Amino acid sequence: MSLTANIFELLKDGSVISANSKDEQIKSIVYYLSDENIFEENQQIFKRIGFRLIREYNCFYLSKQTNLDDKEIDRFIRKYRDSFLALSILKYFFPAISSGSEVYKSELIAKANNNQDSHIKETLEYLTKKEDNLSGSLEMVFKILRDHRIIEQLDKKNEDKHFVLDSIGLFNGILKQLENSDA
Repeated sequence: MSLTANIFELLKDGSVISANSKDEQIKSIVYYLSDENIFEENQQIFKRIGFRLIREYNCFYLSKQTNLDDKEIDRFIRKYRDSFLALSILKYFFPAISSGSEVYKSELIAKANNNQDSHIKETLEYLTKKEDNLSGSLEMVFKILRDHRIIEQLDKKNEDKHFVLDSIGLFNGILKQLENSDA
C-alpha cells in the first residue's frame, strides 16, 4: 500500500497526525509530508475525492472541501464530545499543559483526590459511567485522550508517563470556537 493510501486510512475517520509524535509510522508520514511538493501532490489526490489535506497547529488532518451541514457538525461534536470533556479535565488540573509536555497519570490522580469541584466529578461520572473509582475514571480519561491522539504513552512498560501531542492546539482551537458560538 502506498504512503498516500496509509495517510488516507489514518485520517479518513477524522484522526489527526501530530508532527511531534514518537510513533515511528507517524514520524515517517510527517517526514514524507514535510516536503512541500509531496504535500501538494497528496493535497491534489485528496481533492479529487472531496477532501482537503490540512496542515495547521503542526498537525495534518483531512477536511471536506464543502462546508459541513448542521447534521455533519452535530455528528462531529458527538464523535469528539468525550475527547473535549477529557481534555477539559486534563486542562483543569494542568492549566499550563501544552504540546510537548509530559503528563503523569499518578499526578492527575493525586490532584483529583484532593479536589472537591462538583463539576469535575459530574464530568468524570458522565464520561465513565461504568467506573466507580477515581483511578479507573482517570484511566478512562487517558484512554480517550490516547484514542483521539491528543497524548501518547511514552513507554509501553510505563503506563504512567504520557506525552502531549501537537494536536492539543487543534483541539483547543475547536473548543474555543465552540465556546464562542455558545456565547
